[in-house]
Amino acid sequence: MQRRAEFDLRKANKRLHLVDGFLAAMENLDAVVSTIRGASDSDEAVEQLQSVFTLSQEQAEGVLGLTLRRLTSMEKNKLAEEQGSLRAR
Repeated sequence: MQRRAEFDLRKANKRLHLVDGFLAAMENLDAVVSTIRGASDSDEAVEQLQSVFTLSQEQAEGVLGLTLRRLTSMEKNKLAEEQGSLRAR
């Protein structure tokens, strides 16, 4: 039972880390898009996202993988709700 709870907590913390990065990127969306467009390849884009927006590698890769659909305000609200739910755990 305890191992399962620890697994669930690690999983929730990992997801929270990504959601935090997504929300930070959405707050600076124009700059994020500009940074990605200015990069010569995805590795450079990840490095620049990490340095400019102080994201971890996992967060930067997650942001780079976001589809445009996820950038809508409705999705931002869903992410904020998910963030609150994950923090409550």
